[in-house]
Amino acid sequence: MTSSEDDGSAAAEFGALLRQARKRKALTQETLAERAAVGVRTVQRLEAGTTRGLMVATVRDLADALGPRLGSTERDSFLRAAVDGSRTLHDTDTGQ
Repeated sequence: MTSSEDDGSAAAEFGALLRQARKRKALTQETLAERAAVGVRTVQRLEAGTTRGLMVATVRDLADALGPRLGSTERDSFLRAAVDGSRTLHDTDTGQ
């Protein structure tokens, strides 16, 4: 498997995790996008596993939008999956 295939597989895993969490919370893509202050297309692409170059802030906003009932273990898994799914994950807090 090539690095590109690994990235695609990890992105698909993150997308599946995002979709499952959204559905468990009974949120539409539109509602999640609104709560996270991101575009609906962003949510759609993330769930489809086609977005790379995620921003840490976006992932945090999505986790926050999924609500306080997203347990700390589930939140950690969510954030870890995002990092694993993108070799170009940028932390806007550090300016990188």
